[in-house]
Amino acid sequence: MGVPLFFVLSGFVIHYSYSKSNNKSWETFFTRRFFRLYPAYLLALAVAFVIANRTMHIGSPIRDLLFHIFLIHNFFNSTIYSVNPAMWSLATEIQLYLLYPLMLFATSKLGFDRFIKVLFVVTAIAYLVLIISNRGIDTPNPALWRNTGLLWFQWVLGAYLAECYLNSKRLFHHPKTWTGILGPLIVIMSFMQPLSQFAYSCAALLFAVIIEAVLSTTNKPPKSLKFLGNLGICSYSFYLWHQPLLQILLRRLEPLKIENEAVKTGALVILALVVIGPMSWGLYRFVEQPFQAIGKKLTAK
Repeated sequence: MGVPLFFVLSGFVIHYSYSKSNNKSWETFFTRRFFRLYPAYLLALAVAFVIANRTMHIGSPIRDLLFHIFLIHNFFNSTIYSVNPAMWSLATEIQLYLLYPLMLFATSKLGFDRFIKVLFVVTAIAYLVLIISNRGIDTPNPALWRNTGLLWFQWVLGAYLAECYLNSKRLFHHPKTWTGILGPLIVIMSFMQPLSQFAYSCAALLFAVIIEAVLSTTNKPPKSLKFLGNLGICSYSFYLWHQPLLQILLRRLEPLKIENEAVKTGALVILALVVIGPMSWGLYRFVEQPFQAIGKKLTAK
């Protein structure tokens, strides 16, 4: 359920920053996005590929690597979760960036309110068609159910939230009611196939409600949570590293034969913060930041 939050937040941040920017050039936008994301992605991909090639079977290593380099691995069942399973969402994210100009064009013609309603209806119909056509199939087709078109609504929802925020408009007027409806609905759907596929979109709505509620409050976050801000700074690098490194850490815990799942999970979380945390900060400090500066320098006017 972290992925819908990621897409809603991404849509919000990208649209908010683009709307506030004095430079609306698409060349500037895509150049900065490239240098912000791709160099760190490429390095993490190389590390993940080496780890995956040694520890798990990859059907066609060269094909899988090339599909990941060109960020099209989420199009195919054979590659969507290969090398580093978490990277499917990054390919989707880049494709959502490519759809951003189309979103702005559509909203300029239809208006944001109408466009997101149309997109919601189209997405719901697409889900229903897939559910009906996949009746009796035990294992859902991941490349089909996780395709960028179905997930576009979540990203646009974040952008719409930013648009409302910029115009001092509330999107969800009764957040407690929304939370009371969406929370149980997500839990119920998560345990019911094939309705579990709808849980993603419902989770996106719930996260949008929470984000707007946080934005509207004047309360400052408790100081005890300040460390989350530091983790947030290098969260992209953390996401890039976490899955292959967690697999290694899990194997390191196996000789201890910890049977209690809660204890094992706790130990894994601590190891992740101690091991992956510093590695993520290093990738942020020595790869993300320098290349981000290059992108800004190349697009400076």
